[in-house]
Amino acid sequence: MERQRKGNQGHGIDHDVLVAGYVILIQGKKTRVTEMAWVAAMIHSIDRLAGVETESILKRLLGLLPVGYFTEIEIGTILQAVREHSGPNREQDSEVKIVLQDADRLANIGACLIIRSGQLYPHIPAVEVQYLSGNPESTFRQPRSCRDDIAFSLEWESGAKFGLRTHTAKLLGKPYFDFLRLFLATIKRQYEETGLEGLEI
Repeated sequence: MERQRKGNQGHGIDHDVLVAGYVILIQGKKTRVTEMAWVAAMIHSIDRLAGVETESILKRLLGLLPVGYFTEIEIGTILQAVREHSGPNREQDSEVKIVLQDADRLANIGACLIIRSGQLYPHIPAVEVQYLSGNPESTFRQPRSCRDDIAFSLEWESGAKFGLRTHTAKLLGKPYFDFLRLFLATIKRQYEETGLEGLEI
């Protein structure tokens, strides 16, 4: 499927495998939640890879599992976690969705975020010199620069709506958030030291 589309917007099979690895790190031991979240992780990028008929593809993939391995309720929980994984945190979220979201956010904040931002937004500038601390018109869905896109990911550190929720994920995420802050500060410093900060280019 990945080869059928032009690019993968930074969400190839490598991303899904990384998310699945984080599921195991977050859970720390094999539980039913671990198994369900791992399966959800391995199929959670289907919407980006396939683009169409996502629901039927998800059901076909889950149908490849051994008959009766998961109950119908568990299958429903996996599907719901996959469908809603990019949405906000909610009090009623299942453990599977919480683990999947935390694992996905951890995978998304690594150093590859910088490369993936450029893949996802090749039509916007890497940096707007006049907005080195962020363009006020940028939004998470419509950043005005790749710099702003990267900066929005810092919300996953502690934001109530999209922040990491499990204790282990927070510990695992700290060095990556520190790295991103350093990266953004380094961009700003480079333009400042050459006297270009704030220029309209």
